[in-house]
Amino acid sequence: MDRTAAYNCRAIAFLQTNQGDKASGLLRKSLKRALAEVLHHGAGPAMCEEDIVKMTTGPCDVAAIRQESVAWTVETVPIPDLPAHDESGSIFAFFNRCFLFVQADNHTQVPAPLTKSELAGALLFNMGQTTLLSCKDSSRLTVALRYFELADRILRDQLDVAGASDVSRCILLAVTNNIGLIYSNLANYEETVYCREVLCELLAPISMAHEDGEEDSTEHSTMDEDEYLFFFMSMFCSQGMKMMTAPCA
Repeated sequence: MDRTAAYNCRAIAFLQTNQGDKASGLLRKSLKRALAEVLHHGAGPAMCEEDIVKMTTGPCDVAAIRQESVAWTVETVPIPDLPAHDESGSIFAFFNRCFLFVQADNHTQVPAPLTKSELAGALLFNMGQTTLLSCKDSSRLTVALRYFELADRILRDQLDVAGASDVSRCILLAVTNNIGLIYSNLANYEETVYCREVLCELLAPISMAHEDGEEDSTEHSTMDEDEYLFFFMSMFCSQGMKMMTAPCA
């Protein structure tokens, strides 16, 4: 896991300086190691590039992913925004953050340590971000979409088993928002509306906490309050805007 975290950290540093190719290579190394561990209980070899492609394009036995915790958690760090024209046809704004792995505090357990599925989901999200930032046409949008959707499938399996942890909800919010961004640019109305509905579902517990007077409900969260506000605004804006009818070029 130490090497996986190091690869991810270096990849984000490259992404922050607009070196997407170098970031992509390091994230692939992280994914090969992490997915092999979570799917094969640490006994299998690192996955090859073909394995990653199969997972993002075909069926994946997400139930096989281990739920044990690791001694790491995540925090969000900023990355460059998409060029303005790449969002011009979308009713969702780009969530310009990636997930950085940091050592969990064993004493406070805040934020909670990652599970194996959350580790895989965060890496897949970062890979989707890297791909999206290098998007030149709609074919690259679909590649980014595959990474985001695999992260979604893995994390939703955990929700079914253990309920929504703060970390899972944070990663799923980011994943769902950027899936909505892509589907909106691809003029897929039904999937865009579905993403808006999922955002509502994921944000509901946070809204209820605030209504119950828990003003510090995001104080120890993986994301800060401004980032949650971003998703609330994304949800509300998507309810009142009409989607463009053509994908971005």
